[in-house]
Amino acid sequence: ALPRDGDGSCSPSQSTSCVSTACRGQLDATRREVEEREREIEKLRAQEEGLRSDADASRRDLEARDREIEALRTQEERFRGDADALRREVEARDRELDALRAEVVASAQASED
Repeated sequence: ALPRDGDGSCSPSQSTSCVSTACRGQLDATRREVEEREREIEKLRAQEEGLRSDADASRRDLEARDREIEALRTQEERFRGDADALRREVEARDRELDALRAEVVASAQASED
């Protein structure tokens, strides 16, 4: 049996034969673990990229909706301005009609006299 450290790994003082025989299994296991972790890291990077892409798309959607909302607000302000102008026009026409009515009444009364 080859000498081992307390944790079962080869000690640095052992010969290269330890590395070539007894530690090969441990190195292979470590290599497989490293490769597995690298695959996990790649998966996580791909997920991160997907999430960033989704976040960018969501940000663009929100920006587009913000522009739509701003356009609607501008349109609303224009409509309010148009409504105010129409209200003033109606009020002016009502005053004209009242004046014409008063004129007709005055004319009718003058013709009676």
